[in-house]
Amino acid sequence: NTIDFIYLSGLKQEERRIQDLSSTVGSGGFVTLKVLFKAPKAPGTYTSIWTLKVGSQPFCGLKMFFEVAK
Repeated sequence: NTIDFIYLSGLKQEERRIQDLSSTVGSGGFVTLKVLFKAPKAPGTYTSIWTLKVGSQPFCGLKMFFEVAK
């Protein structure tokens, strides 16, 4: 319950900037992380950078790329 999923930069999502993991995930386990985005009006390539964090220590960064067509 001490791990957070935190937005760092790039395309912002529609929900909270910090999300708590809903359950404990053991070493080697899996977790599904969900983020809802509203597509930008302008076409192009966008990124959104997130990380998992324990206290003030970030680990396991995640960089997502989005392509918005015309």
